[in-house]
Amino acid sequence: HELSYRLASHSKALTHVAALTASNNSTDTTANLARFVDVSTKALTHARTAWIQNDECQDALYFFHGRLFSLRAGPHDIYGALDFMATKNNTISSSNHNSNNLTSPLLSTTTTTTT
Repeated sequence: HELSYRLASHSKALTHVAALTASNNSTDTTANLARFVDVSTKALTHARTAWIQNDECQDALYFFHGRLFSLRAGPHDIYGALDFMATKNNTISSSNHNSNNLTSPLLSTTTTTTT
């Protein structure tokens, strides 16, 4: 039952794509439905294969960068660390015992951090 359901749904989707392909090719005088189905099948197969390959590539890059990040022992606040290192005049002033104000020219506002 499951196999027949999948085959029916696949053929239904393929029929829609074949009809769209045929409607966009109005110059074909033979209107060969088998050729339209073949072109549609190849296009869908190519799209699915490319989608799967892109997904696998993205996963590989994600895990590679995840390992690389932990091996480098980088800071968790990349933008904050880059902002702090890139500016020459960082002003840290204590407004009270529990908070610090960091003013940086790269940041448009003053960031208040609580320690």
